[in-house]
Amino acid sequence: MLRLLNDYEVADLNVSQIVKEAGVSRQVFYQHFADRDALILAAAMDWVLDAYEHFAERFSIDQNFEASVVELASVVDGKYEAAVRLIDSPVHSVFDNEVQRVMRDTMREQLLPRSKEWGDADAQLVDDMSRVYVAGMQRLIEQCVREGCTAEEIGRRAEAVRRVLIRE
Repeated sequence: MLRLLNDYEVADLNVSQIVKEAGVSRQVFYQHFADRDALILAAAMDWVLDAYEHFAERFSIDQNFEASVVELASVVDGKYEAAVRLIDSPVHSVFDNEVQRVMRDTMREQLLPRSKEWGDADAQLVDDMSRVYVAGMQRLIEQCVREGCTAEEIGRRAEAVRRVLIRE
């Protein structure tokens, strides 16, 4: 799927093309996937969501953030076309929801100690901040991928934003 996404827009891909490339029958395809978009979502989950899960496991907002973002962003190295086509695909919003699911609790745990500095912060504010932080970083990474930034540049830009948001 990723090889096809490197060469074709999602709208230009059809099941016939996919099964031909994969060397499987349509029947086998439909035993595993409801349609083309289900396969694209599965490919995105295998490719990028696994990287986010690894990122969430070792995430620290105060330690090695830039290096962690560089490692996360490195999964798209050499596959920028496929990444941009996934970003532009119909499954993008579902994928973003999965990134939120993976990252939100981790981000909430990281922001909770800082919330004491915010004065009247309550659980709702911390939850809202975690959503905004995750969505904003995800959008920044997506924009950088569109621009063809290296993983190192993505890390630098994310770190600069983090420093401002965290008030360092």
